[in-house]
Amino acid sequence: MNDDLFLDWTPVTLDIGGQPANVQGYRIYDMSGASPALVADVSSGPTTLVGYVTDPNAQYPVSVSAYNSAGEGPLSSTVVPSPPSQSVPSQVTGLSATIIPK
Repeated sequence: MNDDLFLDWTPVTLDIGGQPANVQGYRIYDMSGASPALVADVSSGPTTLVGYVTDPNAQYPVSVSAYNSAGEGPLSSTVVPSPPSQSVPSQVTGLSATIIPK
């Protein structure tokens, strides 16, 4: 079974001229090849690419762009998600102690 990839970003509110962007959607690109490959077109973030990760130890560089009726904006910086890993349990909370007299 393939793992999912969760993506989140700050919504684009302005166009490159500083006017309201009127974003119609976002395009998610796989950046692992020689040129960007479109993976998904979504209306907003955050979003989850279901079943996208075939090998959790592989790199999955992705980038996102916004688009409106005038066209597509520049790609975001490329990010590579960290592979999942185990870590120590979180801190114990709610601890109490009472001395019981004899």
